[in-house]
Amino acid sequence: MDPVSALARLDPAEALKVAERLFATGNAALRARLCEALFDYVRGGLVDERLARGILKLVCQYCAPHPAVTAAALQLLLLSDHAATVAAALPQVVGLSAAEARRAAGGCLALLEQDSAL
Repeated sequence: MDPVSALARLDPAEALKVAERLFATGNAALRARLCEALFDYVRGGLVDERLARGILKLVCQYCAPHPAVTAAALQLLLLSDHAATVAAALPQVVGLSAAEARRAAGGCLALLEQDSAL
């Protein structure tokens, strides 16, 4: 079975442990798929704050800034129960282009408009 598909069948805490091993040994294509699979846990509201931080830490450590990671993180920013945690990780996962930086800034502004308490 494909390791990323198998990851989706695990509880979030176990998936985080397995993903860390896969990140350390995987190539860029596998890492991109792992990022998306881990973001699915956060997107689906399946993790608490501690696990959300752990997932974002792995993504920041192993996924180079890339437009796809930026897009997924911005989606999490507006949909996740852990918006402040996602916002704190944005500078490390946002791609290097000016357009991506503007998208990230716009996402943060939209978040603040939704919840000024952040």
